[in-house]
Amino acid sequence: MSWSYSKFSSNKCDWQKNKIGWEAHSVTPKKAKFLVDGYLLLLKSLGLDFILNQERVKNSTTLDIGSGAGYIGHALFKTGFSVLCTEHTKQGVIFLKEQNPELDVELFDIANRKSIIDQKFDLIICRELYPFTRVNCFESQLESLENILSYLNKEGVLLLIGSTISFPHCANYKLLLKTLNKSNKYEYLHKYAELFVSRQFFMFFGPLFVRNLSRLLVLIIKFIVNPLLNKKYADIMIYVIKNKSIDV
Repeated sequence: MSWSYSKFSSNKCDWQKNKIGWEAHSVTPKKAKFLVDGYLLLLKSLGLDFILNQERVKNSTTLDIGSGAGYIGHALFKTGFSVLCTEHTKQGVIFLKEQNPELDVELFDIANRKSIIDQKFDLIICRELYPFTRVNCFESQLESLENILSYLNKEGVLLLIGSTISFPHCANYKLLLKTLNKSNKYEYLHKYAELFVSRQFFMFFGPLFVRNLSRLLVLIIKFIVNPLLNKKYADIMIYVIKNKSIDV
């Protein structure tokens, strides 16, 4: 089913109008900690030590866009990061503050250029952001992605995390990344299957194996699993994008 971009960039979805809906569309606290541990190991494997350096981690700023109940932001906060969580509706902001009152929270709409955060960040996380994972609208998604990237510090990193299970009714990540690379302002580093981004995989197999295994998983699902089961499956992928621009 195809949705309009504006629907997922507003408060028009029914699940956004109650606490149960927000909670149901958020990862659990236990899974959030597991995911954050994996994300940080991934950044370390890519040599992005400026974000993880223990001497400055408390000064490292992180933006969690579309935080839901805020459990990923909370896990980052407990690690020592300075975290700002955002939601694009007043209902979402209220729920987020109720669930995690210790977090800094702001109202922020990535689709609205008039919606501004007066700060830049070393790390930005966008996980399963519905205007990307439930809609295929290239021009609007590219504009929103460029808006998100504009909040990165010099050499800051965006983890754009999403699934292609609803394709063609989701973002064309390959085209978005290809277009970004042409600007020479951002560098798309790699993509990883979130399933394999964990301490166990990195410890026993190493980052290169995890990267290759992620590529293999995509091919297995596309050419073997989906045809055999006559269903559509796709794993959640992490797209790592680095800002090459000079910080202003």
